Amino acid sequence: MDNQAELERLRGEVRRLRAELRNAKAVNEELTQRLSAEQSSAVHFARQVQELRGSASWRLTQPLRRLSRRVR
Repeated sequence: MDNQAELERLRGEVRRLRAELRNAKAVNEELTQRLSAEQSSAVHFARQVQELRGSASWRLTQPLRRLSRRVR
């Protein structure tokens, strides 16, 4: 293979790799945004659980929950 042909082959490979890199960056950005949204949801739901467990009704029904676990 002559030098000119090898140079063209390598240029083509560089173009292909650059396109692949752009696509990978786009996928990474999308996944990063989705992860951030999921983390926000997890924090939100953890707070809701914490509020629920701190509520008066949760504390008042605790003996019933214990009893139901023993009965099972």
